[in-house]
Amino acid sequence: MSPEDQDIDFVRNAPESETNRVYEIFYRFDSFPENKKRELAEAFKACWQRWGKWEGKQSPKQTEKIARIKRVLGE
Repeated sequence: MSPEDQDIDFVRNAPESETNRVYEIFYRFDSFPENKKRELAEAFKACWQRWGKWEGKQSPKQTEKIARIKRVLGE
């Protein structure tokens, strides 16, 4: 499994106690190959929905992150 696939799998299944590592991966988003960005975006959406950080009132920084992921997903 490639390092990118490992990161995607980690984000998809990360417990909320691993918030820092998830955000570290988010900040490397642009370094992912184009063919992996959509898959990573889907993983972030699933993770943040599970954590309750996708909908409702969020911090301005989280709102920016969500908007970026939505752009990649075409939402």
